[in-house]
Amino acid sequence: MNSAKEKKLLVSVVIPARNEAARLGECLRTLKNQSYSPIEIIVVDNASSDDTAQVAAGLADKVIVEPRVGITYAKNAGIAQARGEFIATTDADCAVDKRWAEELLSMFSDPAVASVGGANLPSLQATRFESCVDMLLVLLSAQAGSRYRQNGNSKTDTFHNPGCNVMYRRSALEEIGGFNESLVTVEDEELDWRLLRKGHRLLFNPLARVYHNRRSTWPGFARQIYRFGIGRGQFFRLYPRFSQLVRFVPLVITLTWLGFAARAVVFPSLLWFFLLATVFAASAAAGISFWLSIQTGMQDFFRYLGLLTVAWFSWSWGILHGLMYRKEKKNPQVISAGSITKSNKDFFNDTASLYERINQRVISDGDWYFCSILEIIKNMAPRGGFLDVGCGTGAIIKQARVFFSPIAGIDIAVNMLTAEPIPASVICADAYALPFKAGAFSVVSCHAALHHFFDFSSVIKEIHRVLKQGGILYIDHEVNSGFLRRFRLPMIFYRSIWGMDKRYRRQSASADIEQFRLAEYHTLTKKGVDIPRLIQELEQAGFAVVMRTCHCWGISTITNRLFRMLRVKRFPQLISPFCMILAKKEH
Repeated sequence: MNSAKEKKLLVSVVIPARNEAARLGECLRTLKNQSYSPIEIIVVDNASSDDTAQVAAGLADKVIVEPRVGITYAKNAGIAQARGEFIATTDADCAVDKRWAEELLSMFSDPAVASVGGANLPSLQATRFESCVDMLLVLLSAQAGSRYRQNGNSKTDTFHNPGCNVMYRRSALEEIGGFNESLVTVEDEELDWRLLRKGHRLLFNPLARVYHNRRSTWPGFARQIYRFGIGRGQFFRLYPRFSQLVRFVPLVITLTWLGFAARAVVFPSLLWFFLLATVFAASAAAGISFWLSIQTGMQDFFRYLGLLTVAWFSWSWGILHGLMYRKEKKNPQVISAGSITKSNKDFFNDTASLYERINQRVISDGDWYFCSILEIIKNMAPRGGFLDVGCGTGAIIKQARVFFSPIAGIDIAVNMLTAEPIPASVICADAYALPFKAGAFSVVSCHAALHHFFDFSSVIKEIHRVLKQGGILYIDHEVNSGFLRRFRLPMIFYRSIWGMDKRYRRQSASADIEQFRLAEYHTLTKKGVDIPRLIQELEQAGFAVVMRTCHCWGISTITNRLFRMLRVKRFPQLISPFCMILAKKEH
């Protein structure tokens, strides 16, 4: 890129480092010896307990301390302090080639190019064990897009550049909000995926080489593969349609093998199934180890066999952990009341015409259940009006008109109020500032609404203001966080196939699912509504809870019909996903 060389663009290099005092010096010395300048070297000390910061202070231009442990925290902290128009990242245990920065920068002539990566080669001083680890990583990553050992002169487009050897255009990083801080690993691939979705190009230049120290101990190798597995499981939860299912083969085979073992204990006649599976797995591992050992003169068969076994089980356990990991998010932006409100407004305005069709599981055959609750409320509440907060297309209002008058409804999305005829006075408004005078209503309904708000307490206080003394607040269809904790793994698989985001995506390819996840804040992002905390906030606002039940209404249209036929209203709390609360305004 001749124009870049003439302008001498500043390149910032960010190196996240945690307890890397022994190897960081070599990395920094190779960066100081680059053929290209100017280069700004930034080391992010990620809560190290050794002399990492002291080693960095003597060679780096900036040393930043990031107390939150995690590679994404460290990378984002370094990027925030970087001054360069191009930002490269490498690892503290890497040594870079003399022309590394120059080769990466030379590929940015096309403005559509967002990142350029290079070859990830083993250290020139690798031990025998590290060389075996490298050979195994080459084999395991053959279908994964990683650049282990890739060399030559083929400069080409790619779909992923590993974080140990990559340079980004600063404007592209700012456009997508940097690295997703909730990911344990695979943060570089997830960022690349977002760049591709924005229409950017990713390039690979094999002449931009780094020499990467592989893990030198058995526990270190096991931890690395385990963490890779966690990241892969998290990535699947974020993008299930775009994950390579071959990565889940070890987990599926391991679970099948354990299933045979359990059956053999209960049914001894099936022991031969377990033995056959064991022999098959051992033979496959031995065959792969034999092939790898041929590459190194038949000297490392048992080492490869051990490494392959460790990798298999570490990866399987990591994948399983990643599938259950509770902190992933697609959008690393700061979440606030404003961003949640905007997501609700934009998403439901865009998809209002689909709402009733997609939410049939909640609406279908629900009139009997709704009427039974509304009748109880009528006998409790003083005479007066009824307000439905987050009324949507009017499912609750259509039932409430039998018991109350006058009736009003509000929703943040104006298109929801016009998608279906609603037999009431409806207003497009924000529940944080209800457009009604104090004491205007005897009943306020929040059916499947509270989980859409960032802050319960502000909404509850506003509802308290518009209720009459002795008025009733009706809260329903809020997913209990306790239920989601108890049934975490089944819910992960359920949502990956039948989740509401999947339903919207099937009905509309343009539906913004990241926006939907923010709109369903407490259900998807916060993993359910904390019912004890909700009750505490109700009491602090001046309410007294007069009824609390758990139920399963709204799981599906089939179960709704079954419950209606059997006249079932209450269910055991242990297996009930939804909570209903009636709270009376006392003071």
